Amino acid sequence: MANRAHDDSPSPIMMRIMDGLADLPAVLFSRSGAVLLRTRPAVALLGDRGLAHVVHRRGFLRLRHPQLGELVLCCTRLLDPVQSHLLLVLTAEPGSPSHERLRLLAATG
Repeated sequence: MANRAHDDSPSPIMMRIMDGLADLPAVLFSRSGAVLLRTRPAVALLGDRGLAHVVHRRGFLRLRHPQLGELVLCCTRLLDPVQSHLLLVLTAEPGSPSHERLRLLAATG
């Protein structure tokens, strides 16, 4: 059996979690910070820019999307302790302008 602690491919459970997050911006990073998986809304929201351009404060991200405008998003993290992979999921407060913009993104992205 391969040592999964040194494997940069996503674990089966992380792949299932990502499948369940298909309508939200979500990105799975390797221990080195490389993107392993991302949902369609994450691609539509972040493009190829990654997360370097966003302002991060205490679990929140503030970013400006070219078509949607400013979004204030809650940043939830899940760490796979075996593989040291980090899952980042972006959500917005229900009923907020950012929430509506994320819904638009999910419908069109």
